[in-house]
Amino acid sequence: MLPLFSDQLPTNADDLARMLEQSLRQIVDTKGDVVAVIEKAFPELRELRINLDGTRLRADAPRPSAISGETMQAFRVENFALSAKGIRVEEISLDLSMQAANLQLHQVRDRNRRLVLVFHAADSGSINVSVGKMDLEKLTLAIARREAEKHGVAIEDLKLSLNSPGPRAIEGTVQLHARKSFFRGIIRIAARLEVNEKLVAKVSGLTCTGEGAIGNMAAGMLRPRLQSFDGRELNLTALPLGEISLRDIEIVAGDKLEVSAQFGHVS
Repeated sequence: MLPLFSDQLPTNADDLARMLEQSLRQIVDTKGDVVAVIEKAFPELRELRINLDGTRLRADAPRPSAISGETMQAFRVENFALSAKGIRVEEISLDLSMQAANLQLHQVRDRNRRLVLVFHAADSGSINVSVGKMDLEKLTLAIARREAEKHGVAIEDLKLSLNSPGPRAIEGTVQLHARKSFFRGIIRIAARLEVNEKLVAKVSGLTCTGEGAIGNMAAGMLRPRLQSFDGRELNLTALPLGEISLRDIEIVAGDKLEVSAQFGHVS
């Protein structure tokens, strides 16, 4: 979705570029221009390119408003591309890219009556997201420390291991070193995520074990919460991509976690 933060649809390519620039600057910190539009015969566009490489998601970025109602045709883009290599989200960096051919953008209004552009259909397209294991460890450690502090436990170290047993599956293990006063322990959490041919992701094999007095205590507290996620499913075709649904996905895990998805008409 591309929010316009306006109640009026642009009437030419220059206005569209300007409105998208203004909207994106409310979401990311950037100094240079990030939008390029090449007109064909407005509202037909030859190209729409968004470059967010090296930007940072703003801490005060407005949250997406709920949209409802039927969508209406707005623009058609022969070549759409979004690049966000090295975009910073809090303290981690990730790479995001999206390409689409003959992308149809529809318009719809949010609850504040402002216009939002949604991806309606495309002949073909792909979305790719990758994040380094070190960044994932950093994010997981920050979350673990925040939660552990509520119980007077300090998390001193964290190690994450990832592997891909199949093209649509990932297995991961998190090992945490915990301390409370003079006591130390280890907590290990393991799980598997697999996406089936219908693009439904399922969590399985979730375990939580501990070593030492603190490790056993913490694992005992975490286990009931974590096990509530075991067997949980998520339909990836229902992700917030406007009216576009994914039709294939691939996961690769190692030094990086990479997720690639395809959408559009099947040739």
